[in-house]
Amino acid sequence: MAPILRDQPTNGPQPPVNPLVGVVDSVHIFRAGLIQLITAAGYRAATPAGDVSGWVVERKPCLTVISMHSQQDTETVARIRESSAEARILTLVESPSCSKCVAMLRLGATAVLPADVSGDRLITAIAAVLHGDSTVPREVMSVLSGGGSTAYGLSDEEVRLVRSLAQGRTISMIARRMGFSERSLHRQLTKTYLKLGARNRSEAIAEAVRRGILDLDEPPARMSEGLMHAEGRTLV
Repeated sequence: MAPILRDQPTNGPQPPVNPLVGVVDSVHIFRAGLIQLITAAGYRAATPAGDVSGWVVERKPCLTVISMHSQQDTETVARIRESSAEARILTLVESPSCSKCVAMLRLGATAVLPADVSGDRLITAIAAVLHGDSTVPREVMSVLSGGGSTAYGLSDEEVRLVRSLAQGRTISMIARRMGFSERSLHRQLTKTYLKLGARNRSEAIAEAVRRGILDLDEPPARMSEGLMHAEGRTLV
């Protein structure tokens, strides 16, 4: 279960009885399911018509649940946050990688859950948000709290590994510099690629640049021509 981050004591102001929850989902069958679930839990549920941010400002729902299907939904989150600093936003994210969740929180979401979250977990998260708490996946909390991981879930060692790849170093050079055997380094690369959603060196570098882990202006590794011929094997 996703951990709850305490923003303020729960003995403070309590949410109103039968609070209004906005539901934004471009897929009708999913939207209807969310409304039914939220209504059954004792909340009032409504779907904004037209401008969502304007509806939030006017109706002042206690929470707006937004299913993230497209860039338009991302822009909706941003507009709500720009229009109302007090608005509570719970986003449901498909295939929620650590980077996606962190991006949602930075955009202004109060809580982030996977789109396939169970009904019980969703209602628990809604109640938590209405009491001033925030719910995020456990690995995201680790990144936000600096718990040994950086750069959207990559460890310091993995960041150094990707940086070495981007600098053009060969596998044998990287293994020697980092104190690995080549076999161990291949295993480490596989794990790092999985975290980045990459299949090879090029995709890993491109994704690291996209996330801001790597700087395009970083200088390449300096290798003599003889060393390049002697250690020319790379993982691609």
